[in-house]
Amino acid sequence: MIIGGGTGAPASIRAVLSLGFETSAIIAMADDGGSTGVLRKLPGISAGGDVRKCILAFADDADPLIARRKRLFSMRLTTPGRHVVGNLILGGYERSTGSFSRAIAACEGLLGARGHVIPSTFVPVTLSGIDVHGNTVAGQWDICHSIEPMSHVFLRSETPPVANPEALEAIANADLIVLGPGSLYTSILPNLLVEGIASAICASSALVVFVCPLADAQGETRGMAVADFVSALERHGLEGRIDAVLVNRPHYGNGARTYIAHDADLHLNVYSVPYTGAMLDGLRLRGIEPFLSPLADTERLTWHNPVALRNALSEVIDSCRSPRT
Repeated sequence: MIIGGGTGAPASIRAVLSLGFETSAIIAMADDGGSTGVLRKLPGISAGGDVRKCILAFADDADPLIARRKRLFSMRLTTPGRHVVGNLILGGYERSTGSFSRAIAACEGLLGARGHVIPSTFVPVTLSGIDVHGNTVAGQWDICHSIEPMSHVFLRSETPPVANPEALEAIANADLIVLGPGSLYTSILPNLLVEGIASAICASSALVVFVCPLADAQGETRGMAVADFVSALERHGLEGRIDAVLVNRPHYGNGARTYIAHDADLHLNVYSVPYTGAMLDGLRLRGIEPFLSPLADTERLTWHNPVALRNALSEVIDSCRSPRT
């Protein structure tokens, strides 16, 4: 079971599939940027962009016809709105069937998906947050592009954002729950804020693994260390429930905060997520086992290398075979 959003979750989906496991993915529904942000303002259209990306990660790459369909689903139009074709197909199915679940199932069928994508909620939600200076930031896109790091986030909706029952059932049946990788406040935590999701994880006997980001590539987590990411998850409902954390051990340095690249969109430098030996020992004292491994892609240093992520997850599974009771 993967829990996250549309950028990081596909990496875990591919990694878990490559290990030969059956899996599904619970995806946040707070996306309000780009094509998705335009489409979700229309009646009867859900936030489908992150769902689309995860369906594509589940697609059967060995079939040439499906490979062509994948390219179609990923194509971005040059018309006003610059919509992604897959978002339009998802929205069209949802409008014609009156069901986002049926729309997802239809697209999974078209792409020969080897797993299932599950929205965390069907209630239209807006993500809001409070930064470290006490300022309110409204909207997933604005939080993602915040200059100041976040303190906490919350969901706003016209009705309580109750969990999709299918998501709760999937969590209850899971042997392994992988949180991330992906943006902490805008991809992972919006799932935990849905009523019932965090408590279902806490009640589960599954092994819970957090894939820590490689870098503070977005303003929302600027300056945060590995332990800060874990503490944020605990503050948002998972206290005492994280079993392991995957930490990138850079090929260079010793865990210190290190310059990686420059983010032209935010006009900020990007640094690695730091850690110290004492910090990792502190996690162990809280019952959280850190696993260190070089996880960064050699060409895209803020992205996880898929083979390295697969191998790291395999190591965690082999080391922690006994599920909680």
